Amino acid sequence: MRNYFITGFLSLSFFWSFITTAQFVTIDHTKYFTSAEIASANTAINENYLTEEEKNIYLFTNLVRLYPRKFYEFYRAYVIADGEEAKLRSNRYFTSLTRELKSRKPVGALLPEREMFELAACWAVESGELGLLGHDRVDCPRGYSGENCGYGYNPTGLYFVMLLLIDEGVEGVGHRKNILYEEFKGLGAAIRDHKTYKYDAVQNFSYTNDFLKEQDRIREEEEKIKYEERLQKLEARKRAFEEAMSKWGQEELKAADVTRSLTYLNELEKDLYLYTNLIKLYPKKFKELIWDQGPFFDQLLPELENGIQKDPNYRRVSNWLSTAKSSSPTVPDQRSIDVLRCVIDRYLSGKENYKSCFQFAGAWRFATFYSESNFNDVMNIFLNPDDFNDLFAKGATMALHQGDPSIKLFLTTN
Repeated sequence: MRNYFITGFLSLSFFWSFITTAQFVTIDHTKYFTSAEIASANTAINENYLTEEEKNIYLFTNLVRLYPRKFYEFYRAYVIADGEEAKLRSNRYFTSLTRELKSRKPVGALLPEREMFELAACWAVESGELGLLGHDRVDCPRGYSGENCGYGYNPTGLYFVMLLLIDEGVEGVGHRKNILYEEFKGLGAAIRDHKTYKYDAVQNFSYTNDFLKEQDRIREEEEKIKYEERLQKLEARKRAFEEAMSKWGQEELKAADVTRSLTYLNELEKDLYLYTNLIKLYPKKFKELIWDQGPFFDQLLPELENGIQKDPNYRRVSNWLSTAKSSSPTVPDQRSIDVLRCVIDRYLSGKENYKSCFQFAGAWRFATFYSESNFNDVMNIFLNPDDFNDLFAKGATMALHQGDPSIKLFLTTN
């Protein structure tokens, strides 16, 4: 390749042939690629902030990425037109590119990314005005994932792509690797004047592009809308639940909330005992006011948003509430709670002697779930067949350890 001086993101090797007159190679790429192939590669054609030759950098960069084997014939014709046919057989940079184009698989086209263009244009102007080479920016910001810089007397996009793709004189062919790197998705390209080498071209590569960013923005907006709708729905459920709880009489709530003054229980445990005792004391009323109003707690089960009553565990508890008789409320004694606190402290800290806590207890187990709110946590416990059976059939004592974002439920039966 004639009339150039290049530097790459992955290599700082340099080569320059001094020729006093510029020789611009023109070659018709439409003879080598179909109109559909050209259209698929011409991803920057509608970007008004680019010049025509900058758009051509995208075009030819993408043609080699998308159609490497067909590009070989185009590249060969270009080199011959440039008067350097002998290098196709004798120069290792030319021969290595030939081998690569004939054997490599296609990768996706690079799409425009405006941020990469701004970075590329800034450095193209700055390095051109100061007569600099390489990547050591002065005032221009970085932010790219890969960078190619080329210098020469030919201002065309085709020239710079061929220059950087052949990479003659650059050990490791870092420019070529950047151009063909599969993980890059976005590109910014700029051609500007250079005080020493007439023109410079900068390619800045990234792992995203404007299209992907817009898709991400749309998804974020959709998720934000869904989140706001979810919050509104949860607030509506909270109000409905509060209204349902207001239908309990003061004496009924007082009879069920018998653990509120116990200092050895935490607030979540007291709430759990409150709802448990409402079920034990008033099973049919609890079913009518609370359990049959599935929207109060189905935020724990989003897949059942429109039909929690169809869930087998929900129906199981519902059937039990329909036939259950009133029973005495549960008031855990402090010794049982102390046993569970002992287990919680030792088990969660990884100590092996937690079983020694059960000198006076028959059995214990625990379950883990994600925390939503006190009432929803309780509903989650009730929907678990083992937990429900232990609480109501076995009269288990329970204690909770609340972490972030999970809760561990410990139950023990005497």
